[in-house]
Amino acid sequence: MKKKDKRIYITGFMGTGKTTLGEILARKLGYKFIDIDNIIEKKAGKTIKEIFDEEGASYFREIEKEALKEILGLKNIVVSLGGGTLIDDENLMSVKKSGKLIHLSAEPSEIWRRVKDSEKKLLLKGAILDESDIEKIYSRISVLIDLRKKGYNQSDFSIKTDKKSPEEIIIDIMKFLNK
Repeated sequence: MKKKDKRIYITGFMGTGKTTLGEILARKLGYKFIDIDNIIEKKAGKTIKEIFDEEGASYFREIEKEALKEILGLKNIVVSLGGGTLIDDENLMSVKKSGKLIHLSAEPSEIWRRVKDSEKKLLLKGAILDESDIEKIYSRISVLIDLRKKGYNQSDFSIKTDKKSPEEIIIDIMKFLNK
């Protein structure tokens, strides 16, 4: 791998496997794994949901930007970014300049299957008022993904995670990194 590859960033919507696959990839490479959400929660002393509920999205994005700046100086890392980290152009440029960006995606139905029993689903806001309205939930997921596509589309490598095992996905990512 080239010098630039000493930092690997993983982006994608919630439930696409950023943390799970990031941890596996970091172990395989002998790198440290960092979940930016954990740094944000430590900085704020609150969960991501509490930050959004009590302080709002703009405050969250400020802390997220600070957390990313701290990470940029580190090497030999795999970083799980927040699903919306790359909405900010400065964050996107920083990530692109300092490492490789890998995008994980999945169909809305698979994303919902993965997050419906976790607190993460609460970040979907209005879509979960009625969990029986599955089309509304899928639509909300699709809208949020579309809002983030600009950053996702800047990735160096993109892979769908809903039809492959974690092992198969890691093999594909390693092939990309070793090109």
